[in-house]
Amino acid sequence: VKLTIGNPMEVDKFNGTELLSVKIERLKTWLDKDLTERPELMLFYVPNIDSLGHGYGISGDELDEGLTEVDDFLSQVNKELTDRNLHEIVNLVIVSDHGMSPTSNDRLIYLDDLIDIDSKIERIDGAPLYGLRFKDGISIDDAYNEIVENASKHPLKSKFDVYLTEDIPEEFNFGGHIHNQYSSRIAPVWIFPKIGYVITTKGEMKRKNGDY
Repeated sequence: VKLTIGNPMEVDKFNGTELLSVKIERLKTWLDKDLTERPELMLFYVPNIDSLGHGYGISGDELDEGLTEVDDFLSQVNKELTDRNLHEIVNLVIVSDHGMSPTSNDRLIYLDDLIDIDSKIERIDGAPLYGLRFKDGISIDDAYNEIVENASKHPLKSKFDVYLTEDIPEEFNFGGHIHNQYSSRIAPVWIFPKIGYVITTKGEMKRKNGDY
């Protein structure tokens, strides 16, 4: 069969409320396309566990039910591949979004206590760790030293670390020794909370009505 050149990929667009059964029907449609049109790469994002974890925490009936639904979804994906005799020639790759751990209002570290946000911070990258980008005219080294100094006096000082990007431990595979065309995407200063702790701001907590 001579294949024509077309779109080699189909992407299941994000929908946080869509039933997983609808995704299965979409998968079947793609799998059943003529060989000349069938995509070679099919990408699905399954938001269930992420949404439930953020909403209810890392355990409980809601999460158990969600895990069962996702397990059933993956079983159905395998079934659809097997029914079409594709299970030995298709690579099914499952990747994770991110981990989660419980936190609470007494495990919050306010960036406001470490540096003046309004006058010095241009943008914050990430959460619950914070990457800091500074306004024009603000010295990165001076800002870093100010944060480190204030961190040394913080009541939760043992619960977070402050790094210049180039000093981030190599085992994190993030910043540090990595220098390439994408290096500018990594903020120059980072605050890494320990597991279960969170960097936040007083403004963010106001938006959350005081309950993280």
